[in-house]
Amino acid sequence: MNLFTMLSVGVATYFVISLIKKPKQWLARIMLLPLLGFMLYVRFAGMTLKAWENGFIFGGFLALAVTLILLQKKVIMDRIMLGVNLFLCIGGLGFLFNLKTILKWYGMTKGGPFFSCIAAVGLLSTLFTKAGFLGASNKTKEAVRYGSFLLLAATVVALIWSLQMDASGLLWAVAVPFFVLKMIQRQLERNL
Repeated sequence: MNLFTMLSVGVATYFVISLIKKPKQWLARIMLLPLLGFMLYVRFAGMTLKAWENGFIFGGFLALAVTLILLQKKVIMDRIMLGVNLFLCIGGLGFLFNLKTILKWYGMTKGGPFFSCIAAVGLLSTLFTKAGFLGASNKTKEAVRYGSFLLLAATVVALIWSLQMDASGLLWAVAVPFFVLKMIQRQLERNL
């Protein structure tokens, strides 16, 4: 079993377990669907160049649909996953319309565009939303701002790490810094 398959199975398992444990929070959990759909599509379509292209288009459409549903329901979205969904939407548009600049950017590194999209969402949500990058509505304004800047700093570190580890493969360039970033987010949400 290759790394991509293991990651896909891991994300799918987390998604199912989280739905079983907290069924009332299904709206918040559907933020994982686009990433899961993308990963499973690419894996089961053979991981060819065409599979990646179609996976981005499929994941991008899923990301757009999920985001619109959550906006309509007025759910505070997980900002890191919103960044992942932005990554999928931009990639999907790039492949759908053969946008050379986007395709070149996505082809340069494994994690650069991924973490750049998360950082962009982090910066914008920190500066322009009450819930900040943390997506926390039950914290003081100061705690949200402080936690959001810490999470944004961690995202920048993840981006730099990803660029430095690009030659080491998907695990070290994307998966590890992403999981560390999610753990930092969870700790900040709990402890601020």
